[in-house]
Amino acid sequence: MMGCSDPGPATGDTSLSSVHKPDSFAPRTHAPAGRTPAASHGPSTPTLNQKLKNLRLMIDFPHLSLYSFHRPDQPRSNSPTGRVFPVAVYEVRNLTKIYRQGAAPANDDLSFDIEQGEIFGLLGPNGAGKTTLVRQLVGLVKPTRGSIRLFGHDIVRSAAAVPRCVAYLAQRPLAVAEVYVSDAIALTGRIRGLGRREAAARARELMGLFGLEPVARRPIMRLSGGQQRLVTLALALIGDLPVLILDEPTNELDPEHRRLVWDLLLERNRRHGTTVVLVTHNVLEAERVIQRVGIINHGRIMALGRVGELKARVDQRVRLELRFSAERGEVPPAARVGETAGGQVLELARGHYAVLVDRAELQAAVARVLDAFGPGRLEDFRIQTPTLEDVYLQLGGGTGLAQQRSA
Repeated sequence: MMGCSDPGPATGDTSLSSVHKPDSFAPRTHAPAGRTPAASHGPSTPTLNQKLKNLRLMIDFPHLSLYSFHRPDQPRSNSPTGRVFPVAVYEVRNLTKIYRQGAAPANDDLSFDIEQGEIFGLLGPNGAGKTTLVRQLVGLVKPTRGSIRLFGHDIVRSAAAVPRCVAYLAQRPLAVAEVYVSDAIALTGRIRGLGRREAAARARELMGLFGLEPVARRPIMRLSGGQQRLVTLALALIGDLPVLILDEPTNELDPEHRRLVWDLLLERNRRHGTTVVLVTHNVLEAERVIQRVGIINHGRIMALGRVGELKARVDQRVRLELRFSAERGEVPPAARVGETAGGQVLELARGHYAVLVDRAELQAAVARVLDAFGPGRLEDFRIQTPTLEDVYLQLGGGTGLAQQRSA
C-alpha cells in the first residue's frame, strides 16, 4: 500500500500548489512491505523530484519514515534500518471534547489505538459521540484536551497530514454538491496527486463500478440519496490513500450495492493493507468485515476488542427467532411461546419472537416448539449464536433487544 503524500510544513497550507503526489512517500506499487516491487511498465521508478520530496519528508517528518504500509498477513519490518516497529495508524490519548461550559462531554477521556491494516468498527447509538470523535480524527474539530497522533504526527497541533493520509466519507458531499459527478471524482484524484489522465481514468473506473455513468454529467445535488452515497464512496476511494474513515457507508443503498461496498472494503484491506474505520448502525452487515470494534455510548468507550473476544463476554445462550404468520392460524402470545420453548422470550414485533435458551437445551426447545405449533404456522425459524449485535446491545449500554430492534 502506498504511503501518505508529503504532509508539507506545519503551516496548514492546503492549496493545490502545496499538494504532492501520493507516491512521493512510497512508489505506487502494492508489493507487501519488506519485498522489492516487481518490475512494471508504469512510472514506478522515483524521479528526481520524488527523491527530493522523500528527502524533505525525512527532514520535516522523521517519524513518518519509520512506517511502511503492508498487507495484514505480512510482518511490519520495512524500516530503512531493518528494525521492527509496532505501527499504530491512530494513537488517541485522554481525548475529551466539551462543546460548551457546563455541558456533558461529547467525548470523555477516550484512549485507544487503531492498528495499521485493520478494519475497525465504531458502533454506538445516536448521540453517543461517534461523529464528534470522527471529526477530531480527521482534523475538523479540535479536542478540549487530549492528543491524537496519525502515523506519529500530532494532528491536534497541525492537521496538515490528514488529507494526504486519510480519505473521509461524510454523510453528504456538501463541498462539491454543485459539481458534475465525473468532475468531482477526477478533481479529488488530482488533489490527491494523480496525473490528469490517471485521475480521469480512475474516475471512469469508479463510475463504472458503481453504475454512475448515466449521471456522470449531472450535478451531485440533483442525484438521489443512494446515488449521492455512491459518489461519496468514489470520492473516498480515488487516490488509494492508506486510511479510509467511512461514516455510514451503506446508508440509502439497495442490498446489491451494500454487498458491493462490503466486498470492496474487504478487497482493499486484504490486497492493499488499507486501514478502514467504519462508523455504522448496520451491525449485522458490518460484522462480516469488522475485525476489531469499539462501542461508544455517553461519550465513553464501553467495550473495545476483537469481535470474538467481545462475543465471549456476552450472554452465551442461543437465540431462537420465531416468526408466526397470521394467515396460517392464530398468533400465539409471547408468554406461551416462552413457556413452550423453556427460555426467556422477547417480542420483537407482532408475531415475531426471540427466545433465549441454554445451549444444552437447544435441541429439546426446538422439538417442543415444532410439536406445539407445527412448522406450518411458522413463517420463519432461525437459530443464532451470539452476534456482534448482541455485543452492541449488551456491552454498549443498549436499552434492550426489543427496543433497539423496533427503533
